[in-house]
Amino acid sequence: CEASELADAGWAVTYLDVRNPPAFDSRITFVQHDAIDLPFADASFDAVSSSCVLCHAGMGRYGDPLVANGDALMLAEIARVLKPGALAAITFGPMGEEEAQDGITHRLYTHDSAWRMASAAGFVEQTHEVFDGAETGALDYLSMMLRRI
Repeated sequence: CEASELADAGWAVTYLDVRNPPAFDSRITFVQHDAIDLPFADASFDAVSSSCVLCHAGMGRYGDPLVANGDALMLAEIARVLKPGALAAITFGPMGEEEAQDGITHRLYTHDSAWRMASAAGFVEQTHEVFDGAETGALDYLSMMLRRI
């Protein structure tokens, strides 16, 4: 998993999930908590990675409370706990023709809506890539490398 690969590279890794902890590498610190209210001090981290989580934040799918703007709150919390100038690799879950919400499954983003949310949270975009889901029959996903202002 990505967390173990980061630990292999010498990073001190903290893994946060609202669900029960998965069984994994003992070198990784696990914190069970909701991502829309991170239990860490301001400017605690050198980097953050979040893959396919943002689109679910605040939707109640995984036992988290229902919060209409959970994704924006989560992104603002990531900015808060990052050191100034630090990077965040964020996957803005499925892409759509327009912003939307699919029940409690996930939210859909456009590049513009993702950028507006990232900018409002205090990030500047460094780069982005759209992962084409056509080969696997999945939806497209937008991954952005963001720098905290």
